[in-house]
Amino acid sequence: MADFFDRPSPGESLVVEPKSRPYERPAEMSKLSEVIDFYISRITSDEVIDNTIEMLDMGVPIEVLVESMTTFFVMQGKHSMDNKMLISPVLHEYVRMLGKQAGVQVVDGLNPDSQPQEDATHLAEKVRMEIEKVAETEEDDEGVDLMRQTADMLDDDLEQAEPPLEEMPIEEEPMPQEMPTPEQMPNPEMGIMSRR
Repeated sequence: MADFFDRPSPGESLVVEPKSRPYERPAEMSKLSEVIDFYISRITSDEVIDNTIEMLDMGVPIEVLVESMTTFFVMQGKHSMDNKMLISPVLHEYVRMLGKQAGVQVVDGLNPDSQPQEDATHLAEKVRMEIEKVAETEEDDEGVDLMRQTADMLDDDLEQAEPPLEEMPIEEEPMPQEMPTPEQMPNPEMGIMSRR
């Protein structure tokens, strides 16, 4: 599980050098066609495609895979958040097609007819166990980096999930107050601050 304290402090961006983060500078790719070509060539590379299919087979939802991949590259300054929003549906369909061609029952949270989604904690644990197996070999490549990003995304989704609503306490109705007697009523001829 991700360390809660291993995060930026509130206001940290105000004390670092302006434009020092990759996502604060102009993106490397600005054309939508460039961004799509970048992702298609990346997903279909020998290093990444096997890990992508493996995660789909584990039950990782397509939208989590796409979100982890695109968020990572926005943070790296490869493309803008606007392009991320535009290409996400295209990548979603492409990854779904890859899973279908590989004969994998994909979990598609955007499609109600899809398989039910597993618990995020359990999925993150499965992905991390697979990463440990691969880390012992020489196959620690870009595909394994994608697995790490996806496991982190699953952990973040779990942390950001709202806690279950507790039962609201029943508020008692306020007791009706008695009407003031004429002696208790303020005299309109006297001021608010005057003595009685």
